[in-house]
Amino acid sequence: VNDARRLRVGQVLTIAAVAPPTATATSTATTASTTATPSPTTTPTPAATNTPQPTTRVDAPLLRSPENSSSLSCNTNNALIWLPVAFIRDSDQYLLHLGFLNGYNADGSEQVTWILEQWRPANVTLWDLDEGLCGLAPQAFGRQWRWYVEVVEAAGSGWQPVSPPSVIGGFSWN
Repeated sequence: VNDARRLRVGQVLTIAAVAPPTATATSTATTASTTATPSPTTTPTPAATNTPQPTTRVDAPLLRSPENSSSLSCNTNNALIWLPVAFIRDSDQYLLHLGFLNGYNADGSEQVTWILEQWRPANVTLWDLDEGLCGLAPQAFGRQWRWYVEVVEAAGSGWQPVSPPSVIGGFSWN
C-alpha cells in the first residue's frame, strides 16, 4: 500500500500473476471448482530502461504538526511541519504532497485527490498552508485534508525518492 504513493506518471506498473491454488486430498470440492478456472497468464517483464531505480538511503520523515484529526481555521496562519531527517544531503529536497478527502471506496478506503507537490530545501521542514486552498475540500466529507512528505534527489530531468514516504497525516481545514 505504501508503494502505491511512489507510482508516478510515465512509470510502468507490472502486476505479477498469482498461481492458482493447488488441490489437496482433503478438498475435492475445491479441486472441481478450480479445474474450470482458467489459469492466469504470465505478465511479461518490461524491457530494461535507463530509468534509475529508487534507493532508500535515509529514513522516512516524521510528521509533527498538525496532529492527526486536528481542526485548523482557514482564517489563521497554519503550517505543515515535519522533523528533519538524519543524514539528508544538502542537494536532497523534501517533497510535500497535499490532497483532500473526496469520498470512500466500496471497501471503506479513502479516495484522496492529491492537488499539490511542494518542494522544500533540505534545511526547511515546514510549508505554510495557502489559505486559497482551504475551500477546495468538499464540505460533505468534513473538509478533510491528507498530507505526507518524502525525501527526493535529482535524477536526470526529474527526481527519485531516497526515503520511504512518511505516514499520511490528516486534518480538517474550515
